[in-house]
Amino acid sequence: MISVVVPTYNEKESVSEFLRVLKQNLKTEFNVIMIDDSNDNTAKVAETSCKQLGIKSVIIHRRGKKGKGSAVADGLKLAKGDTIVIIDADLEYHPRYITPMIKKLSDCDVVTAVRIRRDVWYRQILGALFKFAVRLMFGIPFETQSGLKVMKRSAVKNIEIESIGWSWDVEFIKKLMNNKAVICTHTIPYTTREFGSSKINFFTPIQMLLDLIVLRFKL
Repeated sequence: MISVVVPTYNEKESVSEFLRVLKQNLKTEFNVIMIDDSNDNTAKVAETSCKQLGIKSVIIHRRGKKGKGSAVADGLKLAKGDTIVIIDADLEYHPRYITPMIKKLSDCDVVTAVRIRRDVWYRQILGALFKFAVRLMFGIPFETQSGLKVMKRSAVKNIEIESIGWSWDVEFIKKLMNNKAVICTHTIPYTTREFGSSKINFFTPIQMLLDLIVLRFKL
């Protein structure tokens, strides 16, 4: 079985379509574990959609914005499938790529999606600087900030995520590398958000850098 961990924050506009295309693209048994910090009824919309679509689900709504890293950590604790998928619900990472990524698990422990970016110039520069900082501080040679990761449960069952914010991906990948896990990448096209609004703002790059510095002293 596949356990699909979905951390959400104010994705009311996209979550129904996300669940529909998730079911459309996963042809094997799966369940959804959604950890939701929203204040816009995302959880209620998801519950209704899962019932209508016949999707097995565990949907937990938490009070307050506790952070994506915290949501992923809680979701992984509930995941019982031999294969685990972590995916955002905004459809910037389409569920159609899950199956080809799962096929790569025959040679890898974890597969992370890497998007071919066609972004505005300043976001390209910020992204390049962030990747440089991650490589310099943690020795990770590939994109970490991915909204789609596929993995063997056996490879991640002992990984504890402590970062609650933007740096959770870096912590997760670094701890996997320390455990000698085989990590592969899967290139996918860049698609823009069709529903809702981005959670990234002017101060996000600064917060991301501060999170990296704090994480560097922890690991």
